[in-house]
This record gives sequence, structure tokens and C-alpha cells, in this order.
Amino acid sequence: MCESDAGTVTWGWGGSGTDREWSAQPQSSMDWKSLAYPPSLPLTTDFFPDRRSLENDYVTSEYTLLPEDMCADLGTSPDREKVTAPLVYNQMVYQRLAQNFQIVLLPSKPATANVTATSLSSLGIQSRTSSSRKLTGGDTGSPSKQIVLSVGRVFHILSQSEPVVRVKSYSPRHPFPRTSYNYTYRFRVPDSPAGFDTSFTQFTCEPLELYRWNYVDQYLSTRGEDRTFRLQESLKYWRARFCLMHLDISGSKRLQAGASMYDRCDVFGFRNQYNHVLVIEGLMRFLETENKLKRVSTNSYGRRDSLMNLVYLAATRDPLSIFFNAVVDNHPEFLPSSSPATVMRNPMGDRTVENTEEPLVPESLASLSEIDPAELEERVARAVREVELGWDSWIDWRMMNWDSRRGRKWLTPRSDRADVIRCLTDPAEGLSFVETQPGSWCHQLPECCFISAEATLWAIRAVEGVDTLVTAIEYLQQLVNDGCIRHASGNKNLPFIFGFYLYFVVTGDRRPDSNIVLPLGYTVDQNFDCEWCEVAISENSCRSMPACIEMFIDGPPPARPTETSAYHPKCLRKEVSVDVDPGRVSSREVWGTARYHATFNPDSAFELTVEWLAASGPILGDLIGMWSRKANTNGLHFLPVPHDPFVLPDMPNADPLRAPIFVPLNVECLRDETGRDPLHDFPEETRSSRLLLLQFSILDLFGFIRDRPPTSGTVAGVSHMEWPQFIHCTGGMLVTVPQLEDLNSDTRDHDKLLYRNYIIRQCQFLGLGDVSDRLPAGFLWAWNFMLNKRWRNMVTGDEMLQDWMLSDVRRFCDGSDGRLLAHWQRARALSDAYKKFEQLRTGSRDEFSTEPNS
Repeated sequence: MCESDAGTVTWGWGGSGTDREWSAQPQSSMDWKSLAYPPSLPLTTDFFPDRRSLENDYVTSEYTLLPEDMCADLGTSPDREKVTAPLVYNQMVYQRLAQNFQIVLLPSKPATANVTATSLSSLGIQSRTSSSRKLTGGDTGSPSKQIVLSVGRVFHILSQSEPVVRVKSYSPRHPFPRTSYNYTYRFRVPDSPAGFDTSFTQFTCEPLELYRWNYVDQYLSTRGEDRTFRLQESLKYWRARFCLMHLDISGSKRLQAGASMYDRCDVFGFRNQYNHVLVIEGLMRFLETENKLKRVSTNSYGRRDSLMNLVYLAATRDPLSIFFNAVVDNHPEFLPSSSPATVMRNPMGDRTVENTEEPLVPESLASLSEIDPAELEERVARAVREVELGWDSWIDWRMMNWDSRRGRKWLTPRSDRADVIRCLTDPAEGLSFVETQPGSWCHQLPECCFISAEATLWAIRAVEGVDTLVTAIEYLQQLVNDGCIRHASGNKNLPFIFGFYLYFVVTGDRRPDSNIVLPLGYTVDQNFDCEWCEVAISENSCRSMPACIEMFIDGPPPARPTETSAYHPKCLRKEVSVDVDPGRVSSREVWGTARYHATFNPDSAFELTVEWLAASGPILGDLIGMWSRKANTNGLHFLPVPHDPFVLPDMPNADPLRAPIFVPLNVECLRDETGRDPLHDFPEETRSSRLLLLQFSILDLFGFIRDRPPTSGTVAGVSHMEWPQFIHCTGGMLVTVPQLEDLNSDTRDHDKLLYRNYIIRQCQFLGLGDVSDRLPAGFLWAWNFMLNKRWRNMVTGDEMLQDWMLSDVRRFCDGSDGRLLAHWQRARALSDAYKKFEQLRTGSRDEFSTEPNS
């Protein structure tokens, strides 16, 4: 509103309020300018209820905080700023301002100054001068600081006197009724062939008086270190989900290698052991950066050379890897009969990004069904002979790899523990040790601290009789039991876990009842898990069984192998504190929390979710950008993904303008000449699992990977009632596979019923008719709308790649071009070849037949 010299009043809207004069005439178009300006209130207000209104119409609550006493037993790192009452007081004010509170400027007119001072002092409120004091200014030794804030009809009075922070709040005794408005609209999903679908959403007024400010203040007083006060959904905190996965440059090149760009998108194959080694090494380097570790000693064997031991183990000891190298890939140079130098060659020897991985095998897999049966049988026989040669090749390589000039003898599981410790700490042949970088939040690590995965690889190289990861883990667990090594937290009961876990060599008293005082100041660091990001690595570091072989195995489909239970974390996710501002740019202390997968599987993405309440976006963005750059230099791709990309618009807290796209799978084209079901020769109770494996194998061809490790002990790595989700290696597309058993008409789950009705409507739009009696198998497809220009690179591609990928997946699943049937036949031929390989390798006398089971 503005007032002219003539006394006229003008009402307007816009940036200044005078950009456009208000008019009752209908506008010719949408006023986009007014919609672009976010509604915002001034930072200050002068309204405060009188004493009578506060007593009659408001409910009063008051509590006191002692931040220094609350943090006394948390074991905060000495490098971190000490928690004080002024710091907590300022954080509490910042949080309320971020939640739309206004600073109340109390009246100071001379005529009413005495009355105001008297009435406000009786309520425990100081004058305007005190309430408008700068939040970060003033003498910290002053007797008190106080401020009054309000939002709606909620008022807070914050006061601080060393070392106490007091909060007094007024909330309405009779709050406004909570109203909601249902809005129905017609919506068409972008890139969906379906028409406009009816959808609805609900607008609800959130009651401000129910926000748990007491809980938030407790969280701020302990800086999130006290796990009693964790971030909860009701607090409306910020969070961002990220995925860390392999930077598949060769796959991106194959997409562009057709007759025209993106000619075909089913050009991806199976990851080999080289891919797994590169991904594991990249993850370990990334975690070193995130944990702010630095190397203090290095041995003559680099981590890459040690990890290549796993490659040679896979090439000479793992039957599945030998089968693929001999039958599918037809790479004789990778077999045990070839020289160790050939198998152990470093794919990244030239240090160029273009040669960071071995070529995958979609072409050889596609032509497998066209191979002459006699040649295929010869390849299978050769694979069996190579398995028999594997053990001798491993022994010969170990004898050549060990440097006898150093005068070292082979260690054995029964070697004297003093000799073992000397070998562990040997500067040339021992372990590489790490320590904390100066200035980090974390405590200083003990001396001779190492990473568990590197110790496992050292045991394979140095200890006689330790030839596999399982035996190496068991040997190191025995060292833990004997007191030779211990977890860096000082916990003597924590077992040895393979992965990025920190342990140290005990060079002093190794008795189990000894009390070793760590540099932390006490025997066991209770907050160690909150300071260090430790990740277990799946023991299956070789090839994993492809879904196209699993779906044709005789009998019930095998369950995913379980990790060694004694040496594997029990939880699925872990939590760690994040130093949001490592450069100390902000004038106030900021922090966050990260939730991440407790176990990393090379065949799946690694999820990292950052949550924060006391941090600013630009500073956190700098940290995320640093993580992204570090991941790219290590052959990994760090990108943001939505939290729930497949939620429907009519679900609570869903985006009303986004919805997944249903892509049906035409299983009918796989029927034989007699019209029988393609899975008719398998038991009825296993067909749903085999259909799920068929869908997984299709996603493998198009370059999708699981967004989380498979569930151990379950068929296809999928637990009951779980909808497995996948993310494309470029990061631009996400897919989930609905479990048809969960979408029956009798389900009581409201969300599953919404999905069922949505799929039925999508099928009707696609011309499939009424499918309510039997829902078709298929996929729910969603775009990663968070992958903007900032995150794009030569691997992510552009929007044309995403549109073409969806179009090609539709053609493939429709079966009209014959590729789905050809894939089914290739998978059957590959499974039959593997069954014959297993029969010959294990000496089974069962007759092998290429015909389907009757």
C-alpha cells in the first residue's frame, strides 16, 4: 500500500507493491509475476498480547536447558568447539527464524513506557532494547540476553544467563480447527502414452502449536551427538539422498556405437571381477576422504596390487568366473592355464579414464545361441579343465610372488603372535597405517591403525593356508581373540569385519583382561560409530550369479548366500555425524547427520542420505560438491536421487505433479507353439520367483543396478513384500518391480490398493483392456528429476538418452521386434551350458539334456 500527495491509496502486489495497480477487471492472462514472488513476512513485528489475554487465552509452558552439563558425558573431540549456553541460545533463535518466527519489537512510546515496562516485567519480558539485541553480538559475560519471537498465535520468550538457557512459550488455549481441502484434477504423466488420469490431493493447515520445540532445543543443546534425540519426520528437517555407483564409461560408449546414436539400449552385460575391484578401491578411497584420514606409512605392495589378488583368485579359484571367461566371454588369456602376469595385469595401468574397465560381453552373450553345439560343448569341457588347474596355478603364483630375498618365512596360523605383530608392523611387507587429519572433528586414532579390507588382503598374501576371503577373515578374527589386533574404538568384543573398518595393532599388553587406555582418554569410545563412517564389504567380490541363469535352475530358485554371520554387521543402515563446514567458513557452528548402507555390494549402488537441521544450504553444497569431485576421480558417480520416486499423487505427502509410468511385460510372446505357459515345466510355487528373475535379467541388459544390497537368504535377494528398486548406471532413470502377489483385490494396504487401481487404469489407456482379474507383470518407471545440469557429465547423457531408453524398453518388453524371445532363448542356452558345467565339475552322473524339463 502506498499513499500519494492527493491522499489516494493504491493497493498492489509485486516486489515493491507499486509495480501494478489493482483492478477488478478480469486479467487477460495468468499473473505469473505475482506467483513468482514467494510470500514472506517481515523479520520483525510489534504485536504482543496483553497480560489479561495471556492469562485467559494462552497455555504457558517453561523449561530450562543446561547445555554444558548435557554434553559433559558425550566425549566431544577436543578439536571441536565447546558447547556453551550462548552458542545454544543463538542456535535456538536461528531455528525459530527459519521456521517463520518473527522478532517481537516491544513498544517504547514515552507515554506508555512505564506501563509497558511494568506489565512486561511481570511476565518476565525485558524492554525493547534487550529483545532486539544482536544475536551474535554483545558481551558473552553479560548477565542475560533475551528475545521474544512469535509465529501466528504462538509466542516464545528465550533468555540466557550463564550457563542456563530458559524457554517460555505461550500457545493458544483454543486453537483454530484444523481444516483440509480436497482438490481433484486430471493429470497426464510426461512421456506417458496414457491419457489424462483423474487424481486428487489434499491441502491441510498444519497446527503450529503442536511442533515439538522442546525436542528441537534438546537436539541443539547436544549438537545431535546424544542419540536419544534424533531427527524425526515431525521436525521438518532437511535431507538429501545420494547414490554412489560405478562410473560406467564403456557402457556409455556402447550406447553411442550403433548405426545411430542410442540405436539399441540393451547393450549392457555382466560385470566381471575387474569391475568389482575398481569399484571396491574407489569406495575405499572415497571413505578415506569422508573420514578425513591420511596415510602415515606405506608398504611395498599398493592397495591396487593387493586387490588384484582377488582378481587372480576369481580367475583361478571361482568356478563361476572361470565359466564366464571360458564359455561366455571366450577369453582364454584370463584362465588359470595362462600366465599370472596376463591375469594380474592392471586395467588402469595407463591411468586413463577410457581404459578403466574391461569390455563387457553383450555381443558374445547375444551370439551364444548361434554357437555350434559341438563348440559350446568344447568350451564347457575346457572350463572344467581350467577349474582343475586353478589350485596349482594359485600355488605357483604365490611362490613366485613372494620375495625370498627379504629373508622372510611364510607365516602360518600357528605362528608365534610376536612374529605376527612384527610382520604386521614391518615397514616393507606389513600393513599401511592411517591417522586422523589435523583439525577434524574426530578423535585421534590409536597408533598402527589400519583398514580391515587391507589386512584381509595382506593375510591372503602372507599367511600359509589362507587362500580365500573367508579363511582370511577367520584368521584375523583369531588375532582379535588373541589380543593382537583390536577395533579402533577399543571394544574388545567387536569381531573382525571385512570392509572399511578401522583396527589397530596391539603392541603392548595383549592379555584379554588388560586395560589398554587409548588416546581418546578412556578404554572404549562410546561415540565411535557416530564419528567414523565404517562400511562392510560383501564377501562376494567375484562374479555374482546372473538372474538369467538363476531362473532356469532345477528345483526352487536358490536363496542368496548369507554373509558370515559372525563377521558381518547386523544392521542394514548406520548413522554418522558430518562436519558440514570443514573449512570453518560459517560464523556459527553447523553440523549434520548421514545415514548410509552398512554393507556395500559391488553389484549395487551405495546410498548416502544427508540430514541436517543446523546448517546452511550453500555451505553444505560446497561439501557435497567436494564429495562428488572426489568420487569422479576414483571412478565413481555421486549423484542425487529422490527419496520416493514411485509415490502416487494421491498418497499423503506426495508430489501432486509427478507419477510413475507403467511398462507392461508381454509374457505371452514367450509361449511355445502349443500355447503353453513359458514356465510350465517348473513347479507352480516357483513361477513367481522365476518371473521376477526374468524381469531382473531384462534390467541387467539395459544397465540397471539395485539401489541397495540384495537381502541375504532370500530368492533373488528380495524379501517378502519388498518391491526391489533399480537405478540406471547413468543415474537418470529409476525402476521398481511390483510384486503381483501384493496387488490382489483383497489387500488391506491402502497404498497397495492405490497402486493396483493405478496399474489397471494405465493398462486401459494402453489398450490392454480390463486386467483387474490378472494384473500383467511389468515395471514402474520414473525419472530422476534431481539430475540437473550441475550433475551431468559424459556418462549421464541428456534428455534424449532418457527418452530413447524408455522407448527401447517398451519395444523390448512388448516383444514385437523379437528381442524378448531371443533373450529368453539365450538365457535358456546359457543356463543349460552352466548346468552341464556344474555336472562335469562336481562329477554328477545325471544325464544332461538341452531340452526343457518335463
